[in-house]
Amino acid sequence: PKVVTTGFDRENLYFEVRKPKDKFLYTRLYVENHENESGIIYCATRKNVDDLYLRFQALGKKVTKYHAGLTAEERKNNQDAFLFDQKPIMIATN
Repeated sequence: PKVVTTGFDRENLYFEVRKPKDKFLYTRLYVENHENESGIIYCATRKNVDDLYLRFQALGKKVTKYHAGLTAEERKNNQDAFLFDQKPIMIATN
């Protein structure tokens, strides 16, 4: 877990690992500090995706989700909403 191998060099991509004590608070503050940007938040499980999705939705954020537990139609609609900036925050399994 301490070795990172990458095969890209793109200015628009950024990778960093942090271990905050309160993951939700950290993520919420990050999103609020980048209000005019879009991005994907990766979670390890579908349960984490669904939980984080509901918490951000309750805060009034334009958010969608993507994981294998959704129907093919839901995944397509959610991906389109993200790609076309209708919902700039995507929460997905990694």
